[in-house]
Amino acid sequence: MIQANTEQVLITEQFNAQPDAVVWFRPVFPDGRKDGPVIDFEVEYCNNKAAEMLATTVASVKGARLLRTPLLDPNTRERIFQQCLQVMHTGNSIEFNYRNPARDRYYNVQRSLIAGGILNVTRDRTDEVHAEIDRKEREEYFRQILDSAADSILVLESIRDAGGTITDFQIAHCNRKCYEIARFPPDVIGRTLLEALPHLLDSDQLEWHKEVADTGKSMRFETSFRDDSGREYGWFIVSLTRLRDGVISTFVDVTDRRQAERRIEEQKFLLDNIFASALSGMFAAKAVRDHEEHIIDFLIQKINPAFTRLVGQTEAQVIGHLS
Repeated sequence: MIQANTEQVLITEQFNAQPDAVVWFRPVFPDGRKDGPVIDFEVEYCNNKAAEMLATTVASVKGARLLRTPLLDPNTRERIFQQCLQVMHTGNSIEFNYRNPARDRYYNVQRSLIAGGILNVTRDRTDEVHAEIDRKEREEYFRQILDSAADSILVLESIRDAGGTITDFQIAHCNRKCYEIARFPPDVIGRTLLEALPHLLDSDQLEWHKEVADTGKSMRFETSFRDDSGREYGWFIVSLTRLRDGVISTFVDVTDRRQAERRIEEQKFLLDNIFASALSGMFAAKAVRDHEEHIIDFLIQKINPAFTRLVGQTEAQVIGHLS
């Protein structure tokens, strides 16, 4: 008897030390007959945390009938009663999360069939839920910032083998501009870099990504991209910077600039050929001005072969001299 009482005290103290609310319901049968339907549940045990959640004392909770207790509103009493009946009839535990709007608290509840009754364990998850809500809000805040950026931003996390060598990168984030420029599919997040861009396998660019992740030394280069068919398009400046065990890649579309430079080069090539093949002597000179901005002479900068034959002097003798 003494041992039984000692064990009961130990169990009670153990439950009271728990951060969770613990209540054990004894089923109530009509006329005390256990072969009849369950008509209610009575609190046989309640720890301190459960009484605290109900804003009352353990003595006020113990012995209370579920369907008649003033500690709960009618809807809550009926809902808990039906859940306990379900556990009694099926023998299967149930677990769920819910928010108590009256107290603005979030809870996780488990109900299990224990020793012929229903053991109810309720954990207050409010701090955890608020932390998760804050985390999601911060993620959304930074996502909006990244999406509003004019540059494309791609966040990559290193994938390493057992020896610690980087074999690939997992795409962790891709902003709106990155989707547009890199022509990524909507489900690219979570895929690997080589799955999204298979042409990078064995490429210098992949090695540069690995080097940045391993050494922390940033890198910048210009490159074209490829579409799904492998065709090159555009021209981009790519900047790589280490971010934790990974790389943040930002790239800017400089296609228009490169095309303009190419047009200038083509025009220069065309003019150089016209200049060189002309039968007439031609030269280009820069005006030389005095302090009052009056032109006083010309500095010869370029001559064609016909001009050298005409004046009987070489380029070295003419270019850089005043006319």
